[in-house]
Amino acid sequence: WLMDAHCETGDYLCFYISNNHVDITVDGEPIYSLHSSDENPVGRSVSSNWCIIPLAPEDAGKRFTIVLTPLITEIIPKDVEFLVGSNYNIVLGQLRKDAPQLILAMMCIALGLIIFLIQCYLQIHSGASQWDQMFMGVLSVILGIWRITDVRSAPLIFSGNPKLLGYISIGMLFLASPALIQLVSIHFQEKQARKVYILTIVISAFGIFALAGQIFGHTDMGESRILTHIALCVGMVMVMIASFYGRKSKSDSRNELTWKLLPLLAVGIALDLLVYYFKRSSSDLINTCLFFLIFLSTTFISSFRETSRMVYRDPRTGLFNKARWNELMTDPNLEGNVGILVLDMNGLKKVNDTFGHEAGDRMIFAFADILRSALPSSSVICRWGGDEFTVMLPGISRQKLEKYKEAICQTAEEYNSAGPEVKIYFAMGDVLSEEYPEKNRTELFRIADERMYRNKQLWYAEKEQREKTR
Repeated sequence: WLMDAHCETGDYLCFYISNNHVDITVDGEPIYSLHSSDENPVGRSVSSNWCIIPLAPEDAGKRFTIVLTPLITEIIPKDVEFLVGSNYNIVLGQLRKDAPQLILAMMCIALGLIIFLIQCYLQIHSGASQWDQMFMGVLSVILGIWRITDVRSAPLIFSGNPKLLGYISIGMLFLASPALIQLVSIHFQEKQARKVYILTIVISAFGIFALAGQIFGHTDMGESRILTHIALCVGMVMVMIASFYGRKSKSDSRNELTWKLLPLLAVGIALDLLVYYFKRSSSDLINTCLFFLIFLSTTFISSFRETSRMVYRDPRTGLFNKARWNELMTDPNLEGNVGILVLDMNGLKKVNDTFGHEAGDRMIFAFADILRSALPSSSVICRWGGDEFTVMLPGISRQKLEKYKEAICQTAEEYNSAGPEVKIYFAMGDVLSEEYPEKNRTELFRIADERMYRNKQLWYAEKEQREKTR
């Protein structure tokens, strides 16, 4: 590099390098050296760094000879851009170039944190979080941190330890692969999901070994970069498989949209890998964050209403839950005559003890389907407890209430006559608000619950009598 122009005092010659030893001479005289050695404060590898050489007006016309010796052969730089100017102007200029990546990275982090915290809140307060949304939030934060630590302006701003930025960047890539795989694994059936979990553990183990090698000085995390790319390729394949099976599966509109947009993420990763090996630099990658933000924002917006509704949904049966029922008990907008049913399954504990809890779960799911089939769409059906269900029927007469009670019993008999593994029996209590005008809904619910309990006692007494008769 020939300095053919006059410079001001305080100007610098700057250029960006990644995993290269650097030796600089001016007219044959050594003035700068950056090597990976125990004595060098940079550490065992030079990672991504800026070489900043002070200039003086008398340097005009001198020839600078810069020798770069790559430490990782697959990322030998194709060209080096030399910048001359004050430290402030160089940093500001690089920040302008990196602005699109930094904005996308900060959007990824902000949106990811919002989604993650919302899902944590739902999990704590209602147990109704969506794990796919949880992993989307985690993956978004990871991608954002990766880009912020990998742009060229990062080692200019955090010049004290640029090597640490490189470790964080590669570490985020190691974390991104398991997060991506876990995101799509939720779609697979249990048998296939177990294999996916093993794959996640293996990739995570590679990341831990790479970190341990770095800590104990055996390897450098920069040398394991190729492993992160292999892991990302595995994640891309998993995304495409999940997307294919997602179109074939029965799912709600939110999931359909998620799986249709999921290939965008694989496309973004593939484009960035191509750019990386073509330009031999990771400092200008933008497609992964851009495509992921499109995917994340679209699916988040479409699922926001579904997520808010899940606060009042039982995740196992899809019915409303106890929280929704408690709201109905004090809802001032619910006027007029209402009927309340309280139902509790009989003999579930014996089924769990004899056939296992999976058989008991199937009974609960089947009973939920019976209620859905027998009751009108205007009814509110809740899973109040483990095997206890409640129903609110607005604007109903005693005649209609009896009709729906009979429909439930008839639907259950049809189910039992089909020869299931375990037959379904239940106790039921009812109450009509017009019959107790002085009672509030909570008191009405208590009456129906007491009637259900008496019905259950009668059922067990009759069952015991039949067994004695035999």
